[in-house]
Amino acid sequence: MAAWPYRLARFGERLDAIGSKRSWSEVEPAGWKVLVTRIAGVGIILIGVVGLFPV
Repeated sequence: MAAWPYRLARFGERLDAIGSKRSWSEVEPAGWKVLVTRIAGVGIILIGVVGLFPV
């Protein structure tokens, strides 16, 4: 999620477009969704690192 946020956000948008009249190639994620995807990825990484080294 942190490495390729655009690709993952676009994949999510394509899944959301199922049943829509738009084709999959026309669907693009909003900038805020890409940012939230990156932040969530970094958060998951930090939770994993904290889990590896308990305090």
